[in-house]
Amino acid sequence: MCQAPKSPTEKPQPVSTKEPAIHTPGTTTAPPLTGTPTFRPPGFDTASFIGGIVLVLSVQAVIFFVIKFLKSKDSTYQTLI
Repeated sequence: MCQAPKSPTEKPQPVSTKEPAIHTPGTTTAPPLTGTPTFRPPGFDTASFIGGIVLVLSVQAVIFFVIKFLKSKDSTYQTLI
């Protein structure tokens, strides 16, 4: 069976006697770095190049079909019944 949660009055929380840290404006404390970043010389990134081409072609295809769809709505041509 499930046990009932313990009462919060059963064990009091210890009171902290530490004073809160006071930070002055304009200063920040950064955590220490855990590792050194690996150096990569600047150069051509093939994956980004191919991804850019795919992105541009996709956007052009979407624009083409949207324009084609909108032009078909403006058509005054009516089919024979």
